[in-house]
Amino acid sequence: MRKKKVIIIGGGASGLTAAVFAAEGGADVTVLEHTASIGKKLLSTGNGRCNYTNSELKDKSAIRRHYHSLSNIGFAEKVIENFGYEDTLSFFKRIGVEPKFRKYSYDDSSYVYPASDQASSVLRALKQQADAHNVRFITSCNIYNVAHINTSPCTSLFVVDAENASYRSDALIVCTGGGAAPKTGSDGSGFNFPCAFGHTMWGFLPSLCPLKCPEHFFKDIKGVRHECNVKLFISSTGDSEHTEETRLAKHNESTADNFGFITDDKLEDTYESFGEVQFTDYGISGIPVFQISRYASIALKIGKAVRAELDLMPGMSEAELSDLLYERSLLLSDRTLEYFFNGLLNDKLSKLILSLASLKPFMGVYTLERKDTDKLSRLLKHFSVTVEDTAGFDSAQCTVGGIDAGEIDPDTMESEVISDLYFAGELIDIDGDCGGYNLQWAWSTGAIAGKNAADYHKKKAYPEIFENNVMKDEK
Repeated sequence: MRKKKVIIIGGGASGLTAAVFAAEGGADVTVLEHTASIGKKLLSTGNGRCNYTNSELKDKSAIRRHYHSLSNIGFAEKVIENFGYEDTLSFFKRIGVEPKFRKYSYDDSSYVYPASDQASSVLRALKQQADAHNVRFITSCNIYNVAHINTSPCTSLFVVDAENASYRSDALIVCTGGGAAPKTGSDGSGFNFPCAFGHTMWGFLPSLCPLKCPEHFFKDIKGVRHECNVKLFISSTGDSEHTEETRLAKHNESTADNFGFITDDKLEDTYESFGEVQFTDYGISGIPVFQISRYASIALKIGKAVRAELDLMPGMSEAELSDLLYERSLLLSDRTLEYFFNGLLNDKLSKLILSLASLKPFMGVYTLERKDTDKLSRLLKHFSVTVEDTAGFDSAQCTVGGIDAGEIDPDTMESEVISDLYFAGELIDIDGDCGGYNLQWAWSTGAIAGKNAADYHKKKAYPEIFENNVMKDEK
């Protein structure tokens, strides 16, 4: 009896995991990757250290807190329950990756990294495990067509046509990623494949990315890092240019296209996050900004007005801060305002706050009145900026949207539309927060898809034509 043949499109984190599990399940596995190397995006995760999961996921209730969907968030719960945190630790230990647990001030959970602190270690372990089970990797493989053919009532055939070869398989796993970080190969081109098979697609927006703000003062505070509480405010603009009909016409799409549009019911009025914010010359960045960026991305897509409010002094109330500033005005009365915030606030930020309060640096601290310290307190507690755009896919770590999660079986990752077609990774309409959640999603979906795609007994038989016509590029 010949092995079941499985083709995987995409050699990223989910594709590699799917390849390992499919091959371990006894399948003949081939991975087709359109870039020149396997796992390029994985190497950049966790600033090159690969934060590959998070201990928060030991608690099942954390799934809804850290995963998001435009179509079906319940799907994420079922998937992570099928292959979760403990499964991930066990899998990587089995292939030689020992975990290192690290805590950060802005999060109570433990971020999990390889003990080597090298993303390359994770990639190498996956690749070695795949090699040990004779997985074929074909890189620089540009695919222009995928097709499904029913060869009999109980069997099917997938044909993948690339520039230099045609590939056939019993099962197909699509792991092409989203649109985030296109230089690593995740350029959104794989979104065409699910549509070709009749699947509905949602969104396709950048997430976990910086936000662009139009205020001119950002060039003066570029490079400053400051621990803040960040609150995102979303409100309606009544802009008719952003109606669904206008968007359809603008993007040459029709209501018949397999694309689900984001609607107002996917948004709340406010979102909040805490951590170190980095000010750039074009706006705001850093982990807390990344965590709420998906909501800004969605809101801007449908024509909402978006504003971010930063609490630059999150450790005290506005009244407490005003009292502190008034006390400083008495203690430092012999100095100028240029030094008023010294030891309390970054120099660049202090100059900006004084300017926004219409106070001159050369003025004496003794000139401050209670109304002035109240005003300074309000500015520090409610530092408000307009959000006009995200920094886009080039700066994003994840994609909002993807294949409608209601069209995939969470127990197998098999398509509900086409038998023996499987999906894994960022291509699905599930996106996670920073902290290892998106890599956990890659491992979970890849493992489930690979294991089930390799199941030889799922079908009664496979066409013998495969014996002589499988990999046209092989001699």
